[in-house]
Amino acid sequence: MTEQDRVNWCIRWISRMAFKYGGIIVAKTGRNLDWGQAICREQYGENWAEEGIPDSPTDQDIERMRRWEYEGKHPDWVEEIIR
Repeated sequence: MTEQDRVNWCIRWISRMAFKYGGIIVAKTGRNLDWGQAICREQYGENWAEEGIPDSPTDQDIERMRRWEYEGKHPDWVEEIIR
């Protein structure tokens, strides 16, 4: 998968997840995230926005996104998902 393919897949994934589960993920810390932010938080930690993260998703990110979508397994830091 090329970098652009991963970016496109991620964009479509965010839309599918929002439609399937709801668009707002509430962390147990009280922080609200969208699905794109949630995958960054899972991969890079609570302070992911302050880290030097890549501009596009990695193959590990894609695999994690597939598990979230197809297996319905979400991280334990998720308090609830709001439609």
